[in-house]
Order: sequence, then C-alpha cells, then structure tokens
Amino acid sequence: MLKPALATALFLAASVAPLYAASSPMSKPGAECNAATIADTQTKADAIPDAAHKKIALRQLTLATDSLKAHKLSDCRSHLTRALHEI
Repeated sequence: MLKPALATALFLAASVAPLYAASSPMSKPGAECNAATIADTQTKADAIPDAAHKKIALRQLTLATDSLKAHKLSDCRSHLTRALHEI
C-alpha cells in the first residue's frame, strides 16, 4: 500500500520540477548581457530619430554597462531589455 503511494508521489514531484524551473525569472528569454550586445544596441540606439526614445535607450544602456561592470547580470539584462524596447 505504501509503495504505490510513494511511487506516485515521486512521479508527481519529478514531473512538476521542470515546470517550476521553466517558470523561474532567470529562464525567461531576454537580452544576453555582454559587451557585444551592448555595443550592438548602442549602434541601434544612436540611429533612433525620436529624441525622447533615444534619451531613454541611451540611459538604459549606461545603466546596463554599469551593471555589467559590477557583475550584476540580472540588472544588466533588465536595463538592456528596456533599452531594446525603446528601439
């Protein structure tokens, strides 16, 4: 009686774990934070004709660069994603 219940519980736990991992914030797609991506985004931001969007994008790129230098990759991705939304 105990073995089937235990087997069922283990099976359910094993099948739920990947779903939980897929919903974690770090598994979500976003901008890869590295110098090459920041440079590419900088080039695109420089070409933005709208001054307001350009200012926001460049500010977010500055924050992304600072975060990258401080090894805060989650913050860097967040700022880089925000900059990309302005483009």
